[in-house]
Amino acid sequence: MDYNVEICCFSVQDVINAQKGGATRVELCSDKFSGGTTPSYGYVKWAVEETEVKVSMMIRPRGGDFVYSEDELKVMADDIKAAGEIGADCVVLGVMDEKGFLDYDAVKNLTELAKSKGMEVTFHRAFDVIQEPERALEQLKQIGVTRILTSGQRATVVDGAEFIAKLIKLAGNDIIIMPGGEVNETNVDKMLEIGAREFHSRVEKVIKTQVPWPNNGVKMGSSDCDDTLISVIDEEKVKILVDKVKADIG
Repeated sequence: MDYNVEICCFSVQDVINAQKGGATRVELCSDKFSGGTTPSYGYVKWAVEETEVKVSMMIRPRGGDFVYSEDELKVMADDIKAAGEIGADCVVLGVMDEKGFLDYDAVKNLTELAKSKGMEVTFHRAFDVIQEPERALEQLKQIGVTRILTSGQRATVVDGAEFIAKLIKLAGNDIIIMPGGEVNETNVDKMLEIGAREFHSRVEKVIKTQVPWPNNGVKMGSSDCDDTLISVIDEEKVKILVDKVKADIG
């Protein structure tokens, strides 16, 4: 197989729908509203044991920036060890220094730990806010990171397509550039045109709970969150996206 379609998942149902749609890999996360943090042990264990897709596990101890304390880095290291014990195929991480550059030593240490457990490493969209991204790309090559997830340092992959194309050329065969950031069934053709072979997407739909829900003002989360609505991966959109990729390079 010369391609990978990775679907970002925040729930068991997300993973089920992604697999039914033909995804080759899932990225497991918690806390959608912060862009994804480290998921639970049980969630990852279930995905590894009960599905046939490859499993990537987000290693991000909190939302916000990507500058981590020594204690946070210890937590990340322990989560990487747990991912290896569970049997995850890949971990997803990113660390920057206080000036916004790649934290070379931290990423190197975490990458070496992950690879010692037999896992690939994806450097996540911290890359899209990093200083001197072309230099960071070369450093990530040196470290041995497997792939970089990026929207080309723009809000979406469509906006960042020109820079993504440049990164793909700079990457050569040493590291994979995986477009992510509003990749969907309507724009994946553009990503194929610029040479991408791996794709990261969250194509979703919203469903209404069937459980009786009193209109009493109680909120489980933030005040602007509607707890009666559930976001899940749209199996049909995944299938369309995957079919387009397979038709081009599968």
